[in-house]
Amino acid sequence: MLIGIARFSHIVGLIERPLALSLIAAFATDLWEVALPLGITLELLWLDIVAMGSIIQPFAGMAFLLLFPLCATLSWTQPGVLLLPLIMCMIAAHIGAFCELKYRIQQNCLLDQLTRVLNLSEGAEAEQGAAAPKLVQNLPELLVRQCFTGRVCWHALLYLTSYAVLCFVVSTLIDWNLYPVLPNLQWVFVYALATIGAILSLRERRAYVLCGLSILVIVALLTGGEVLDELN
Repeated sequence: MLIGIARFSHIVGLIERPLALSLIAAFATDLWEVALPLGITLELLWLDIVAMGSIIQPFAGMAFLLLFPLCATLSWTQPGVLLLPLIMCMIAAHIGAFCELKYRIQQNCLLDQLTRVLNLSEGAEAEQGAAAPKLVQNLPELLVRQCFTGRVCWHALLYLTSYAVLCFVVSTLIDWNLYPVLPNLQWVFVYALATIGAILSLRERRAYVLCGLSILVIVALLTGGEVLDELN
């Protein structure tokens, strides 16, 4: 909720970025081994998306605030056990962006309402020579306050719902012994995969080609290594 306020209602520097949140969380809890890797991964993942015009970035800050408390509670530090929660938080971040878009579209009617009321008040003032009522004068402030309150409420609801679903899915899979774990997965591989977002942010075709070729080479090397192990 607070990250949503910092992102759309009050601009507070880079406070809503995952990397900044990871540093704050690490200083507050001393859990550097989990906070910093999560922040770096999420920061790289959506580095390509720039919030300009009608483009709404995924809620990367919320994704970190969903992952970090879960990791701190369960003492998870390795990426192999965090793969499923990471994917779920990525989905929640995109759902947040979708909800924000729908919320903005819904708020367009308030602008038309404000325009009509102001036009009527100006017409009445011109005919009667009286000042506009105090309620009409305070209407823009009331509408801004209404939008702010609505955004705070649905951001809080989105976070609480997402965290509840995340905890329910994880706990259920653990109880059923169906929780997926990749024991050999290292953070360096997660960084390499998330770096695709940073490469896309370069807006350079040669960088895209180099990234694609690098992925093919890595896949070929991994596949070749597995084939050699089977032959030996």
